[in-house]
Amino acid sequence: NGSFGNPILGYWNGALANMWRKEGYRYSKTDGNGITFSLQDGDVVFYYANKRASDDYQSGGTH
Repeated sequence: NGSFGNPILGYWNGALANMWRKEGYRYSKTDGNGITFSLQDGDVVFYYANKRASDDYQSGGTH
């Protein structure tokens, strides 16, 4: 929580108004390899730092 001199952007106010929970936030996610991740309020992005987007697709031809 911020004060007037030090404002912060938040999406919850303790247990009283947790908007993550009210909007149906899922607290676990299973990836394509079957690994399940436990999440906390505000976790929104997963990525492999040692991978590239091009690792997700292949190109090819018929000749």
